Amino acid sequence: MTGHRAQHGGCLRYGGGLGEPQHDFADRLPRILEPGEAIETGTKRFRSHPTPHLPHGWDAGMLHEETESALLCSDLFHQLGDVEAVSETADVVGRFEHTLKTYNDSLFANYLPYTELSGALLDGLAVLEPRVLLPVHGTTYRGNGAEAIRGLAEVMRREAVRV
Repeated sequence: MTGHRAQHGGCLRYGGGLGEPQHDFADRLPRILEPGEAIETGTKRFRSHPTPHLPHGWDAGMLHEETESALLCSDLFHQLGDVEAVSETADVVGRFEHTLKTYNDSLFANYLPYTELSGALLDGLAVLEPRVLLPVHGTTYRGNGAEAIRGLAEVMRREAVRV
């Protein structure tokens, strides 16, 4: 509803500094998430998983919603085009590979780095065995999230820019 706000709501972020200007547009400072910290919302429990430079900056991270085993996975599994909202059969790894190759041949080249930490971070996400993957851009995938993350890791090893 327009005009209403969560009285106890606020901004969450990873990292120790205020690299982003949340304090410029929020009425309170962001709360810094500690690695592995759990956040209870009443019916859901989210756990923080810092993933520096995966997919982007040093302050990147994922949230794993533990009651449904859903991974809010940022730009991992980024998919181009008009795709279905939710699928149990979509080839989200193939779509991600297509997006990465397309971007690497455009002005968006190098938008996903692959660092010496990327493989271990992806392995750590796969161990969570998510049943739902929630990318920012693309289809929500319901299925074997661990297998999909391992497939994405292989694509990133081959196609992402090493830094």
